Amino acid sequence: MTRRIPVFLAALAALPAMPAWAATSRSWERSGAAFRAGTFEGTVLAPDGHLRAGPRERELARPPSAVVWDLLVTRKAVWIAAGDGAGLWVVPRDGGPARVVSGLGEAPEVLALAAGQNAVYAATGPRGAIYRIAPDGSSAVEIARPDAEYIWDLAVGSDGALLAATGLPGRVLRIPPGKPPRELWRTSEAHVRCLAVGAGRAVWAGTSDSGWVVRIDGGGSAFVVYDSERPEVADLAIAADGTVWAALAGSAAERSREERTGSTAASASVTVTPKKDDERAKKKERSGRLPAGGGALVRIPRNGEPSELWRDSKETPLSVLPTTGGGVLLATGGEGRVFWIGRDGGEGLWLARRDARAVSALAAGGAAIAAATSNPAIVSIFGPDTARPARWVSDVIDLGVRARSGRVAATVPEGASRGIAVEIRVGNTKEPGPGWSGWRKLDDAAGPPGHNGQAADLPLARFVQVAVEFGRAAEQDASVARIEGRYRPLNRPPRIKNVQVLPPGVAYRPIPPSTVTGGEEPVVRQPVPEAQRGELEAKRRGWRSKRAWEPGALTLRWEAADPDGDGLLYRIDACRDVGGPCTRWFPLARDLERTFFSFDARGFEDGVYRFRVTASDAPANYAGAALESSEVTGPVRLDTVPPVIDRLRVAEEDGGITIEIEAHDRDGRVALAEVAGSSGRWIPIEPVDGVEDGERETFRARLEESGERPLAVRVIDAAGNVAAREWIPGRQSTAR
Repeated sequence: MTRRIPVFLAALAALPAMPAWAATSRSWERSGAAFRAGTFEGTVLAPDGHLRAGPRERELARPPSAVVWDLLVTRKAVWIAAGDGAGLWVVPRDGGPARVVSGLGEAPEVLALAAGQNAVYAATGPRGAIYRIAPDGSSAVEIARPDAEYIWDLAVGSDGALLAATGLPGRVLRIPPGKPPRELWRTSEAHVRCLAVGAGRAVWAGTSDSGWVVRIDGGGSAFVVYDSERPEVADLAIAADGTVWAALAGSAAERSREERTGSTAASASVTVTPKKDDERAKKKERSGRLPAGGGALVRIPRNGEPSELWRDSKETPLSVLPTTGGGVLLATGGEGRVFWIGRDGGEGLWLARRDARAVSALAAGGAAIAAATSNPAIVSIFGPDTARPARWVSDVIDLGVRARSGRVAATVPEGASRGIAVEIRVGNTKEPGPGWSGWRKLDDAAGPPGHNGQAADLPLARFVQVAVEFGRAAEQDASVARIEGRYRPLNRPPRIKNVQVLPPGVAYRPIPPSTVTGGEEPVVRQPVPEAQRGELEAKRRGWRSKRAWEPGALTLRWEAADPDGDGLLYRIDACRDVGGPCTRWFPLARDLERTFFSFDARGFEDGVYRFRVTASDAPANYAGAALESSEVTGPVRLDTVPPVIDRLRVAEEDGGITIEIEAHDRDGRVALAEVAGSSGRWIPIEPVDGVEDGERETFRARLEESGERPLAVRVIDAAGNVAAREWIPGRQSTAR
């Protein structure tokens, strides 16, 4: 046993200094905001980032219009304010045929709804009227026809009076039961877009042009509570605790820069600056469309500073509805989604409509919520019961390379895994289809934090998709915080290219990485978990070099990369070129970490050689699973014997000298001849035939030198070997 120890220690000492930790599996994860990329089928993403079963959805109606402007939920019915002349629809809450309310004029466009005592109120436009409608929709009576282009919103005050927000001009009207309308407030803003009734007799209004949130008291005195950087307040809602939520639409750049004359005040003391006809026409044209251009959600506490909890440059807020937990639902246009925003700003997703461009209206009725989409118009009611089963399907997860899938784990609260199933399928096309595997159900994948999950037998594939299903047996408050899967990519071979043999004598002296020179390389290496691997690898610096001239040295350099990011080791082999394929390779170096290699070539016999550089990803893969790739250089002539100066002749002519050198190189090429005269500087001599391309060359030159001083000449071959002679007047030349 003791005799084996030195062998074992020797093997350890021979190991390369590169950490072999990349062989561990990798993982993908979906949690928090990443859940939003999936498909929600009865599920919601709560503001805390957990997936939950959402309210059950039932589709009620598809009005023949592009836009639904408003919704109202009463005890037995859902009222739908449709655009494009589709009128006012009434649909039973429990389903059934819809009917259109008559008596609202010819092909009316209904813009706003409100519920009063034993009545429903509806506003039509443009240049429309306000109607009082029987609770069953059987009759409609016109109660007001304001002098305004639009009637944007209706609300019933705490005293039972009807409130109306108008556009062009921007006003708030108060209509007591059985009495004509009275102007409560007038503004220089083009539109008052929305209303909300607060505590006491306070009325909240949102404007379009400057995006003001205004509080109006019972006497008509107004105070701007919030001046938005955006041009429009699309909707207002007041929570049970008095918090005001403002949905702001449009970008800051769109905000009107028109001069605003006078501050908001009671109507009796405000003069409205007349608008030009072309400006009015532009405002009217914009008013007939849903807001666009992105937006924000602002929370205005009763006695606190307003704060922006959500913003987006593309999705535009259209409707806001408080929830029981202190947050709100925010319906948007652009992607057709309803965000669930928590009181603290947490962002969830309550509804995602892939078949519509906007969710334009929300309305609550008890524990149920109605939602309407636009483009196309679809109205559904959600709740009060929970969807079962409820399903979430992830986006397609690209692993980057074909891989073997391992365990999948869904993190759920302790003791709440019952009834939660996870499914997985894989494929090698970007879009799931017939070429994918079928769904594999994993009944034991859900568990508390730290749960290892469950694996399925799946084919090798690059793309993965998972699903979570809340079954009928799931707990009422069951949730999934995250879902994670592990996989092992198939190993791909490294790539090596551009192998070069540098001119003889050019040497690269290796400089170790700073972790070596700084004493940071450990003697005993520990396995490093995957989570820490990337950060540690990023701090490792590669080998560098110092270039030098060393006669007899030969240097190879190359480029290499691994598609999997594996660490690489290199092997250098040589072979004497005999004109055919090399079969007798002999090693020069093993386990190199650097992409260059310099060696003393003087030990080689003169001749033509080829060199092979092999890259291996062995440090990052299991034994037997490593892959290699190689590249072979072209023929390289090694010449360690200096050339021979066969003849040196110096003759005096016309005040100067003519020097002639004849030289040969047995196994190479004569590359250069030089002479050093009285100046001591080496001067190259041109070959007689004009090109230094043979094993024999003759060089001749005339120098402005006297023949009384010694000369030194030298001849260099292509390998850098040097032969030299000295010429002394009156003597024969001597070799040195």
